[in-house]
Amino acid sequence: MHSRIQKFLISFPICLALACTTPEPKAEIEVSKSKNSRYYVVSLDNDPMLLHTIPQAGAQKLRKKIESQKKQNTETLRTRIALGRWSHAPFATLKKEAGQLVELEMRKGVERDIADAVKFDLAVAAYYSEKWAEMLLLLDGLATAKDKRVLALLADFRGVLAWQDGRIPEAGIFFQEALSLDAKNEGALLNLAFLNLKFGYAEEADKYLAKVPDDSLALSGRIISAQMQGKAQDASRLCDRFLKTAPTHKPTLLNCAQVAYYDLKDAQRAQTLLEKFTRLPGGEKEWNQEATKLLNSLKSAAKVSKAQK
Repeated sequence: MHSRIQKFLISFPICLALACTTPEPKAEIEVSKSKNSRYYVVSLDNDPMLLHTIPQAGAQKLRKKIESQKKQNTETLRTRIALGRWSHAPFATLKKEAGQLVELEMRKGVERDIADAVKFDLAVAAYYSEKWAEMLLLLDGLATAKDKRVLALLADFRGVLAWQDGRIPEAGIFFQEALSLDAKNEGALLNLAFLNLKFGYAEEADKYLAKVPDDSLALSGRIISAQMQGKAQDASRLCDRFLKTAPTHKPTLLNCAQVAYYDLKDAQRAQTLLEKFTRLPGGEKEWNQEATKLLNSLKSAAKVSKAQK
C-alpha cells in the first residue's frame, strides 16, 4: 500500500478550529451572535487553489461593513476580532480592539481578562503575523480555560504547530486530545484523517472522514483513501460528485486524472481533467510538473495512435 502513495497528490488541510467545513462558493460568512455560537473556521494552509481556503476577501469586506456602523459593544468587537483573524488583519490592530473589549467589560463592572474565545482568535492572528512570543503567551493563557471546546481548539492548534515542526507522533497525540475534549471538533477529525492518509493508513483515515460526511474537504480525502485501497470505481464516483461542486480544485483534478489514467485506463477522461488542471493558476510546482508530464505523455500517445490509423 505504501508504494502507491507517491502516485497520489495528498493536499493536507491542517485545520485549526471547531470545524473545517468549506463554505459553499456563495455562502455568507457566519457571524457570532452569542457566547454559545460556534467558533470560526481557519486553515493554516491558505493557498487560494485549495478548497478549504478561508474567504479572506469576504471576511475583510464584512469586517469593514461592521466597522462602518461604528458600534462599540462587546458582540461587535468580538465579531470584528474573529473576522480580523480570518482576513489576516494586523495583529496590532486586533490587539488594540481586544483592549477596547476589556475596557467595555470593566465599564460594566466586570473585571476580567480577555475572553478565552477572543484569546484564541488573537493567538491565531499572532501566528499569521509571525508574533511568536505573543502567540505562545496567549496559548499558555488558554491552558486554564474552563470551556472544553476552547481546550480542544488549543490542543488542535498545538497539533498543527507540532505537525509543521515535523513532530508527527506528537501532532497525532494533540489531535487525539482535542477529540477527547470535543468529539465533534472537525478540525481535529480532518487533521487525523489526513495525517493517516499521509502515511498510508487509509482504513484508519476512513474512520475519521466518516464523522464529517457533509464536509467537502473530507470528500477529497475519501477520494485519496479509495485510490490507496485500489477502489478505482468508488474513487471515480467520488470524483464526479466532488468536481460537480468544486470543479477548480487542483489537487483533486490531478488525483482524479490519475484514477482515470492508471486505474481505469480512460485516457480521454484523464486528458480532459489534466487540461482543466493546467489552465488553472497557482498550485505547487511539483503538482504542475506531474500534470504536465502526464498530459504530454497522453498527447504523444494520442498522436502515435492517430498516425497508425
